Amino acid sequence: MHQATEAADCNPGSFGARGDNRTDDTVSIQRAIQACAGPRGGAVRLRAPGTYLSMPLTLPSHSTLVVEVGAVLIASPNIHAWPNSSHGQYCHTTPYEAKDPVYVPQLANFLWIGDTTDVTITGGGVIDGQGWRWWPLRKLPGDYWHNCRPKLVAGSNISHLIMGSLRSSRTRVRRGWGRFRRRGKASAGRRCR
Repeated sequence: MHQATEAADCNPGSFGARGDNRTDDTVSIQRAIQACAGPRGGAVRLRAPGTYLSMPLTLPSHSTLVVEVGAVLIASPNIHAWPNSSHGQYCHTTPYEAKDPVYVPQLANFLWIGDTTDVTITGGGVIDGQGWRWWPLRKLPGDYWHNCRPKLVAGSNISHLIMGSLRSSRTRVRRGWGRFRRRGKASAGRRCR
């Protein structure tokens, strides 16, 4: 059993992460995040060089994710296996003004930060949402593409979120990152697109 010591950094490699861009490192990274979370926990460091392939991850309160310069956290290319949100989120596939809107489960966002306080994402590395893999969904009828595709980073009811010194790749998140940059409280429902 792995346990984080006070202010110790958690290496996902100790939990089985390979960082080889072939192995699904989701479980290893999430275990490291859980082990290191807490008021006296350390940072989860995705070390360089490494490309860590992952499905959606959840960042709990008092957690720090550091993607080092030269490291990449990359979303799984298998969009057909992408899970629905486990946070009870729904999206509508019809235009906003539709008389009878149709709702379906929201796809899980790559990094979810919900009902949390004191979360930091930093390090100078790259978070690659592989957004281009989702672009063919634009051809579906209705507003599914616009409303239901996963976001790179999303959350609600967040207090004290710090994001900085990161680069996004092949994603549309850049427009919305400014919403999260300020220290302090992020209001419910704000998200990066």
